[in-house]
Order: sequence, then C-alpha cells, then structure tokens
Amino acid sequence: MNFGTGLDHFVIFIYFSIIILIALRTGKKQQVKSGLTSLQLEEEQFLAGRNIGPWQSVFSIIATEVSTLTFLGIPAFCFNQNFSILHFYFGAFLGRFIIAKYLLPKIYQKHITVYSTFGKASGSVSAQKLITVIFIINKVLAVGVRLFSGSILIKEFFGLDIYTSITLVTACTFAYTFIGGLKAVIMTDVMQFFIFVFGGFIALYLIPDYGNSNFSEYFNSALDLNKLSLFPKNGVSSIIFGLMGGFLFDISTHGIDQDFAQRLLSTRTRQAAQKSIFISGIFSILVSSLFLLVGAFLYVYFQEYTYPEGVKADYLFAWFITNYFPAGIKGFMVAAVMATTMSSLDSAINAIMSVVFCDLRQEIDIKDYKKLYVRDIILTTFAFLIIAFISSQSSQILILGLKLASWTGGTLLAVVGLGLFYADRLRFNFKSVFISYALSLGFIYLFHVRMNSPWELNVYIGFIIPILIHFFFFKKSKT
Repeated sequence: MNFGTGLDHFVIFIYFSIIILIALRTGKKQQVKSGLTSLQLEEEQFLAGRNIGPWQSVFSIIATEVSTLTFLGIPAFCFNQNFSILHFYFGAFLGRFIIAKYLLPKIYQKHITVYSTFGKASGSVSAQKLITVIFIINKVLAVGVRLFSGSILIKEFFGLDIYTSITLVTACTFAYTFIGGLKAVIMTDVMQFFIFVFGGFIALYLIPDYGNSNFSEYFNSALDLNKLSLFPKNGVSSIIFGLMGGFLFDISTHGIDQDFAQRLLSTRTRQAAQKSIFISGIFSILVSSLFLLVGAFLYVYFQEYTYPEGVKADYLFAWFITNYFPAGIKGFMVAAVMATTMSSLDSAINAIMSVVFCDLRQEIDIKDYKKLYVRDIILTTFAFLIIAFISSQSSQILILGLKLASWTGGTLLAVVGLGLFYADRLRFNFKSVFISYALSLGFIYLFHVRMNSPWELNVYIGFIIPILIHFFFFKKSKT
C-alpha cells in the first residue's frame, strides 16, 4: 500500500479547499439572485443564469466528457491496442458541426431543458416525461461507470477498498454541487480541465524518465511498436464503424443529452454556444491523443521492465502513479483523477435535477423548492453510488462506458429530433415513444448481443427504428 507523503496530502487538501470555496462563493451569490419565482431560481441553479462565456463552456464540456475514462481508460485502450479509438473522436467532431448548424437554433433559449423544448414543440407532456425518465436511467448507468473508474487511483493511493473510494469521491462531489449549482460546476470544471491535462503532460515526462530514457526515444519506440497507428487490428471496417458511431453518438450526447446541452443553453448567445461546441470537438481529439500517448509510453516501458503481477490494464496507470511518481506530483495526479471524476458526476447530478424539476414536476411551489431539491439530489447521488459499486466488477471501463450510452442514445436523438423538426407532420405520445424505445432495445439486443455486431452501430439501430415507427404509424392526418 502507498499512502503518499505529507506533501501529497497537502496538494490534495489545497485542491479540495479551492473547489469548496468556489462552490460557497457561487452559492452565496445565487441566494442573492434567487428572485421570487421558481423559473428564475431554476435558470440560476441549472443554467447558471444563462451567463456562461464560450471558453468556460468549452472547458466544461471537455472536462465532463473525458472524465476518468480518458485519464485511465484511454491509456489502457492504447496499451492493449493503439490509437485506433481516435476514429470515434473524428466522427464526433463532424457530429458537432451538425449540432452547431442545425440543432442549436432549435433549442437555444427556448426552455431550461431540451426535453421541455421537445414537449412544447410536440404538444405531448406524456412523451416528454417518458423521455425524461429514460434519460435519467441512462445517465445514472453511464456516469456510475465513470464514478467507479475515477475511484481506482483513490483506492491505490490511499490503500482503501474500492467501495470506500467510490463513496469518498461521491461525497466530495455532492458537497460542492449541492452548494453551488451549475455555476459552481462549470467554474470548477474549468479548473479541473487544466489540472488533468497538465497531469497527462507530467506523465509523458516521467514515464520515459523512469525508463532511463527521454520523450523522443519513447515516442520513436512507440512508433516502431505500432502503438501510434490509427489502423485497428480488426481492419478497415472498424475505421468506418468508428467514424459512423462517433458521428451520430456525439450528436445524441452533446446535442440532445441534457448533461451536455445545458452547457450550450447556459451561454450568453447562440453564436457563443455554436463556437463552444465546435471548438470543444478539436480539444476532445487533442486531449484523447494526449492520454493515448500515455498508454503507448506505458507499453514501451513494460517492454523492458517487469509487468506488475495481477494488475489489469485499467488499473495500470493508477498503479504506476502510486508506485513511481515523486511526492507532490503523486498528490497532484490523484487530484487530477478526482477532478476528472467529479467533473462528470457533478454535471450529471445537475442535469438530472434540471429535468426532474423542469420536466417531471414542471410546476412547483417556491416554498417547497429547497426541500424537494435536497431530497432529490440525495436520492440521485445514492443511485450513482449503487451503479458504481456494480461496475467495479467489470473490466474494460472505457468501452463499457461508451456501450451503455450507445443503447439509448440513438433513440433519444431520433425521438427528440423528430419532435423538434417534424412536429407538424407527426404525432407524439406515451405510446409512440414507448414503442420506439422497446423495439430499438430489442433490435439492438438482436444485432449486438445475439449477432455480435459492432457496438458503434447500436446508436444507428436506435436512431432508425423510431423514425420508421413514427413515419409509418404516427403520421398526423391531413385536414
């Protein structure tokens, strides 16, 4: 066990002190601006008063999307394979162009959540509420996996069991999210973005140094070992699937998923939102490449040195940090991992609270607001905790996290997209949405589980089924 030094603990303490101070300061300002109506309070709590700048939005999007699946999972992916996962991010970049040009004009400054906008456009409250419930379930499952992955280094560093580590990270995130709302979430996300990126650069310096080498020699070795190749072991078909999967998957997550959409909806202008989603796509590729290179360097290192017995690839970077990195830097890396984990968790909690209050409850008495908020945020946090405990028994955390979102992401995009663009031609109700999800999940199970189709196609299957169902069976009759 490696519990770190006093310097490591001091670095972690400073990190936590800063984010709690940010939350307290933000929360205090929010109380002054709360106003008298629930709508004003919800805009301040869930959209940061619609006063977020484009660069704050960019860094917050990246901090939320990469999470610890990037910090630990992506190095593990490259250690086992190569840079081929980047095709997914290239496809995602193209998807963000579609979000900026076509989707944002439909949702920006209409309502607090995307699903409220869908409900008003489609005229179906029942469909709106069903979509909201499915979003919540999917978000809890996907972010629960990320919570587990972010607790791995905490486990290694403090010598705790994985369940205690998960609980510790969750409790800390709950504290500042509860105090400060989305404004605190975004402000801490900006700080956390720079922390974990700097942590990646530190790793690229220290890993070759411990191998008695330097960056250029390790880079050339990784190149010779085919670790920097963009061509997957499964051939060209995997490239196509990666590009296709990333394209539609990203539109469904960053355009329709409230977790990411709230960053766009909270910006001052639509132009700022369009700028932030486009730039974030470039940063996403760069950050992913940074941590893929960390995995490649780890692979080069263990070609010469003995691989630690019993350590899975998902745990390898965490193991290396706790056993090799110097005092102070080790504490910084632990803070970086906690930063990536909490930036995903805090965002998801805020997103779920926004849809609970704006889509499920819709009209609430301002007197009951705080009591309901406290109860719901506790229940939501507890749900994340349970899923993280279950996820701790799984392997390949990067792919697991992406697969979970792929099962429902395409259906969410299709139903909401149809409601936003074709509400004048199609009918929406509980029945149409329920059938869309049920059949989509059934076909995804058939193709992916029974026929072993690539998981990247799940989002396309889920996307096509609701379109066919609504255009064939739920067209509005001509008058």
